Amino acid sequence: MNIRTNVFIWIFFATILPLTALALGATYYSEIVFERDVTESLRNRLNQLSVEIQQQHHVDEQFVLGLARSPAVLEIVPVLQQRRRGTAHREINIRRARINRFFEGFQTILTGYFAIRILDYQGNALIKVTNERRSPAIYEGIEGIPLVEPELNSPRFMRLLKRLPKEQVSALDLSLYRKNPTASGIPKLDYIVPLYEGKRLVGALTVTMLGGEVDKILEHTPRPYQGSLFVVELNSEDETRNGLILYDERTDLRLAQERDRTAKLSDLYDPALLALFDEGTDGEFQPNTTGTSIFYTAFLPFSGHFLSWGIGLELDRQQIVEPFKRIRTVIWALAGIALLITLGLANIGVRNIARPIRQLAIKLKGFADGDRTLRAKESAVLDEIGTLGHAFNYMADTIEKVENERDRAQGMMLQSAKLASLGEMAAGIGHELNNPLNNILSYAKLLQREIAAENAAALGDLKALREETLRASEIVKGVLNFARQMSPQFGELDIADWLQATVALVSQAAKNKDVSVRILNKCTEGQTLEGDRGQLQQALINLLINAIHASDKGGQLVVSARMENEWCHIAVRDEGPGIDNDAIDRIFDPFFSTRSEGNGTGLGLSISLGIVEHHGGRLEIRNNPDQGVTATMILPLQQPPPSVSNSPD
Repeated sequence: MNIRTNVFIWIFFATILPLTALALGATYYSEIVFERDVTESLRNRLNQLSVEIQQQHHVDEQFVLGLARSPAVLEIVPVLQQRRRGTAHREINIRRARINRFFEGFQTILTGYFAIRILDYQGNALIKVTNERRSPAIYEGIEGIPLVEPELNSPRFMRLLKRLPKEQVSALDLSLYRKNPTASGIPKLDYIVPLYEGKRLVGALTVTMLGGEVDKILEHTPRPYQGSLFVVELNSEDETRNGLILYDERTDLRLAQERDRTAKLSDLYDPALLALFDEGTDGEFQPNTTGTSIFYTAFLPFSGHFLSWGIGLELDRQQIVEPFKRIRTVIWALAGIALLITLGLANIGVRNIARPIRQLAIKLKGFADGDRTLRAKESAVLDEIGTLGHAFNYMADTIEKVENERDRAQGMMLQSAKLASLGEMAAGIGHELNNPLNNILSYAKLLQREIAAENAAALGDLKALREETLRASEIVKGVLNFARQMSPQFGELDIADWLQATVALVSQAAKNKDVSVRILNKCTEGQTLEGDRGQLQQALINLLINAIHASDKGGQLVVSARMENEWCHIAVRDEGPGIDNDAIDRIFDPFFSTRSEGNGTGLGLSISLGIVEHHGGRLEIRNNPDQGVTATMILPLQQPPPSVSNSPD
């Protein structure tokens, strides 16, 4: 499994999956809580609506009761009393006209009242005002008193009228006064107040209301979630009215609306709902055939009357849960987007991780194959990758440094071996050549004595022969000194005094070349060095002589000494042209010289290198960045025991 797949799986299972599950779980929990709150809120709203309807009916009842106690109605009571006695009151027409005007004016001020009647003790209508219009008395009664409606002649209604409570408003169905009870609107509300003269029933006041005020209450009630209201009459005593629809928004029925036929609850809704209404409780009903919910409540709209109404609010349940479905859809969409973003980020992240790792692997392979110049790019974005690159670079630098040290050590070993071999060979050659050279010098002296003084040419040739022999002898002497490599005699020497004495030995050679020599001693006063004074002086003189010969006329040499840990660095810096790159690797080879032929043996640096190494140090010669060469002897201040390897860091 590659890095990209691993990163994606980790991100998916660590973030996207739990966050999506958490978000979905939160929506489902919120949906449950929200549905519970909505149910409670709708129940409270229906209960509040039922209270408003009850209050409206109570207001209507108080109004009807107040109307029954008005002077105009009380003035008609004697007329009704005379009617019960079978005679007509002498002011019946005057008082009838007066109360008609009163009712007409009343309906002008207060709308919503369909019909107001004054009935006699038999239930016959003596006075009727409908929609601000009085009805004329055109029907002849039994006793000869004209009536505004046909004579009722209903013993049942007379018995019912006698049972009505005194000075109270009762709600009755007065559809018997209507020409077409079914078409005239059964839902209309009829109030009746019996009228007494003393303890004797003489008649009744009835008020038929259109129900417009209740319609207004229902219409102004907020409809949450686009629900529709309906009101049903619950009348267990009258099966024809039990379940009668009084108000229904779905079919556009209103209480104050004339209708051609009645509608029952079972015609429009699930029949099981009527049984729930009959229980007289509130709750929620979910029909099996539809996706709707019906919140319902039952209440007593009329005080002192056991007739019940039921209010229902039907709504599509999807309206409640739809926001949560949309939220879940958005969550899934966001999860999908997050998944795509995660894939993109995983690719980018893997690219940022895998690419430098791949490049580092390539460089590791190249480095292992021998390309020591390869280095990793240290990432500034990822600390771990940067650390890995830094570790590789450190490893490469360390390996390169170790290899350089190894190569230098090997070179020094080869140089030492070469010097040792050359020393042995030079010692043998030197001894073999020294005797013939001494014989040549002896014979040259004898010949010089025998040749006459006037033979100048012969004497000149002998002189040249003797000089060349001496020069060859000096060369042989240098070879013998190189080959001898005598062990140093260690002793304490004051660095400052030793530098002064050594520089003084080459001062004349420096003057002859017009080169100044400056001593820069950075060691502490009285600092000593353990070594062979003569051999170290010979090594330093060789470096000084080389620097003087390399310097131009008017140049300057700087001889410096400084301490670094337990090591003394003695450097000779000239301002000459420097050493060619082709020659710098051969400068320690015996008999190799950059001077013109006859001006050097090529053994000075080889001898100096042997002396420094015998002292446990090393000799470094490097070209300066600007000009000239700096030759540095690095010597230990104290000589270690012979068994301990000693070399500067």
